[in-house]
Amino acid sequence: MKATITKIDPVRVGRDNRKYRLTCFKLDTGVNAISFICEGMKNYAKWDKLLEVGNILDGMKMYNDRTIDADKSDPVLFFKPEKQTELF
Repeated sequence: MKATITKIDPVRVGRDNRKYRLTCFKLDTGVNAISFICEGMKNYAKWDKLLEVGNILDGMKMYNDRTIDADKSDPVLFFKPEKQTELF
């Protein structure tokens, strides 16, 4: 499944003292979804390179209908939009 990153919150520290980011997505079905990307998870090295608002990722696996399972997903960059520059 494809998903576009729409928002990435600043790093937070959870109750277990692990660092994570709440990341918001728009799925290719039009549904909004979230995921908690944790620096300590086994799959973080793949996510770290792709965490940029606007990136469209493929290989998403769902935990439920509104949550992407970051551990089980195999994120691959499908499309990276060009950087916007100010004209004036």
